[in-house]
Amino acid sequence: IEIYFTSPGEDTTIDDTIIELIDNQSPSFPLDIAIYGLDRENVIQALERAIERGVRVRFIGNLDGYDKLSELSGDYYLAYYRIADALDKKFPVEGKKRIDFPECASFTDFALINNSIMHDKFMLFTTIDGSKYLYTGSTNMTDTCLLSNNNNSLIIKSNDMVESYRKQ
Repeated sequence: IEIYFTSPGEDTTIDDTIIELIDNQSPSFPLDIAIYGLDRENVIQALERAIERGVRVRFIGNLDGYDKLSELSGDYYLAYYRIADALDKKFPVEGKKRIDFPECASFTDFALINNSIMHDKFMLFTTIDGSKYLYTGSTNMTDTCLLSNNNNSLIIKSNDMVESYRKQ
């Protein structure tokens, strides 16, 4: 178990560790992500790279209201859009685009929850060597959470915990 704490005004290494796990994600297994806030550019870029190299990212985020993702503004929605767009380009679904969520829905790898706040923060990794890691805690992958707020995060190497979370 690795434990991380953020502290206002101090940089943290949690995003470096997350990026290392994303970069080492096996394309043979999905990378499952449920996260409320995402605007950390280096994490978004790592996810885009992973998708481009064939990693099936299965992403769940939060949606306030019912507008199409492609019509929304705000840092979190722009990040969600970039993930949806990368998935659309690498793993197209005939007749549907993830960027048009919720107008186009029923994707196996992309959803935004809009019937209540989706406030989870976890990621499930399976690295190239087959190791399984769970990331969880109070930290969103945002500049504010990593640089301005007090948060905590855990990275746990555990097949059982990853499989328990994957069932959610």
